[in-house]
Amino acid sequence: MMTLRYPFGVSMPMSEARVWHQSWTPQLRLYFLLFAIIAALFHPSDQLASASVVIQILFWGIGYLIFIFAYPFILLGCLRVAQIRGWSGVYISIPLELTNLLMAVMMYGYAVAVGLPTGDLWDIAGFVAFIIVLFELAAFCYIAYADPVIFPEVYDSATPDTPARPAREIILRGSTIPVALVDVVAAQDNGVLVTGQGQEVFITRPFGLVVAELPVDLGFQIHRSLWVSRNLALNFVVEGRRHFIQLPDGRRFPIARSRQAEYRNWRMLNRGGRSVRI
Repeated sequence: MMTLRYPFGVSMPMSEARVWHQSWTPQLRLYFLLFAIIAALFHPSDQLASASVVIQILFWGIGYLIFIFAYPFILLGCLRVAQIRGWSGVYISIPLELTNLLMAVMMYGYAVAVGLPTGDLWDIAGFVAFIIVLFELAAFCYIAYADPVIFPEVYDSATPDTPARPAREIILRGSTIPVALVDVVAAQDNGVLVTGQGQEVFITRPFGLVVAELPVDLGFQIHRSLWVSRNLALNFVVEGRRHFIQLPDGRRFPIARSRQAEYRNWRMLNRGGRSVRI
């Protein structure tokens, strides 16, 4: 399982599907907007406060848009590096501060372009320190409190290691299959085909959005259009440089070459299963 950690001990499950499809939801954008408004109202910069209201709104709008659209890509990059190197998680401060750095550079460039005063370096330093502290606080509050409320299915779902099913079984939306029993999710032209519990169900929702509902340690996305459960993903065949997932019925699903390093590290973290080399 990949986790997004905070230095003070709280953490949350994270996967590539969550980055692509949950990081850009209205709830997340509203959460970021809330802290952008707090920053706009309580920042300590006299230089920024001297500008007109329109200039200040554009200033914060640019910063907000950078955070909304850049942060998911930076976070995804950090997760991919962690998976390739075999780490079990990433501290959220790394992608957060990289995004803050990008935002600071772009907003400073905007300030220079529109003629905002930038001569007082202490004022700028205090402003940057305020933004860092505020968004670190936002990250802590999100991991500790907001994420379990916004995406409860990620936390409530049963996992293969759970000795007994929870009293309230979580069903994959659009199907009658419990999320803990999903075996394969395969992308189709206008939806996904989900296999599990002896059923095949077609769901008219994007592949990544369906995968994002599954617990991050329940399986592995072997390429961009196919996800398989952990019990299946741990059984693979190697033919030269090609890797395949071996299903009990004899079918094989190829693992994308770009994901093979991630897959090896994921398998080491999860252990078990069997492998065959041909």
